[in-house]
Amino acid sequence: MRTLPVSYRTLNEFAVRYPAGARVYDQEGEPGAFYVILSGTVTLEVRDERRLLTSQVTIGRGHLFGHLAAFAERPTATAAVVKEDAVLLAVPIERAASAFGLAPELAIEVARELAAHLPEHADVELPEIVADDEASPEPPAAPEAEQAEVDPNAVELATAPPLRGARSRIGSGGDAVIEGGWMRAVTRLTAAYDEVFFFKDTTQCPACETHFEYLRVRTVGIRPEKRDSDFHVTYRSDDPTRYGVVVCPTCSYAATHEDFATLRPEERKAIVANRQARGRYDYPNLGGARTLEETVTTLELAQMCYQHRRANERRSAVLLHRRAWLERERGDEVAERDWLTKARDAYRRSFELDGQISEESAMRVAYLLGDLSLRLGEPHEGARWLETATRFPKAKSQSGLERVARDRLSDARKLLAEIEAEKKSA
Repeated sequence: MRTLPVSYRTLNEFAVRYPAGARVYDQEGEPGAFYVILSGTVTLEVRDERRLLTSQVTIGRGHLFGHLAAFAERPTATAAVVKEDAVLLAVPIERAASAFGLAPELAIEVARELAAHLPEHADVELPEIVADDEASPEPPAAPEAEQAEVDPNAVELATAPPLRGARSRIGSGGDAVIEGGWMRAVTRLTAAYDEVFFFKDTTQCPACETHFEYLRVRTVGIRPEKRDSDFHVTYRSDDPTRYGVVVCPTCSYAATHEDFATLRPEERKAIVANRQARGRYDYPNLGGARTLEETVTTLELAQMCYQHRRANERRSAVLLHRRAWLERERGDEVAERDWLTKARDAYRRSFELDGQISEESAMRVAYLLGDLSLRLGEPHEGARWLETATRFPKAKSQSGLERVARDRLSDARKLLAEIEAEKKSA
């Protein structure tokens, strides 16, 4: 049992969770990655040509393995099998420089281990060979030193290491799928769902590269009942807006369907660097059917992620507005008003600062600014924005929105007239 350097906390993007019994790689396989044990134990095995076990050793927290074969680009002399549920750092060789830059202590550890296997030493990957009739030594207690707090629940199943062979099951959380000699983990949804309303889709997280399943809504299953003036819809079916945000079950990166997969390199770097800020990874898998509270969590995660992206204010305003809708559904008028205020302010910044907003989108934003101002008890402000919405050159081509804007403008003017009448009678 070894002390983990504090810098290992920066390597969470390489963390992979393995259930007991999972094979990290087979003997004579080419790992293409090296591994560090963050928690749990791994058994390294050497078998003879008849596949009979001849020697093995169990290693625990802090131990490095797979490095000789990975850096030499040759088959490994051992098989690596998880003995107890484990979280490993799985660092592909092509990402080694990046990992070493984040955690220089890892580079030193790799160099030390490689130096120990120079020609004057036995070229064997096992730290110790234990005969069949000998018990594997129990690792000593960890020394009292500052430990890197790597949460074993940090990942369901992240990008998996290379593995030769066919498709193999690696636990209830996902399948190991072989593609071109490499194994990638797919986090599966196991809970039942309404197949009339949902269908399963699979995507890859652009931040941590996890492949995972999530539910999408079938348009034929949507059953709207009524619509509020700010476009909030009440449904007889499940609410499809609850599924507008996709959340990675591994690193909690979240974004809308439209731009989930379009991270720029600098955005990805910021998302990965701020992974810890998105919680302790104790969220449920948010890819399935969502409760109201789980929907709130998806919106919060999306807002956190968009802070590190070049997202315009309109994207932020939409998320804030949807949060207000959830408070409306919950019946919390105070919270709804707070979120409506935040959404209104974000819509205003979008209208005034976004030089790339289309005329149709600007007209819609102007309408929402008017409607939300009325809901917040500001009829003068509401009337001003609603008038703006009706005066766009393309208003006639947006006849439905123009009609709604004129109706709400009429509401604003009636309210202003009532206020003036009360002032005169006072």
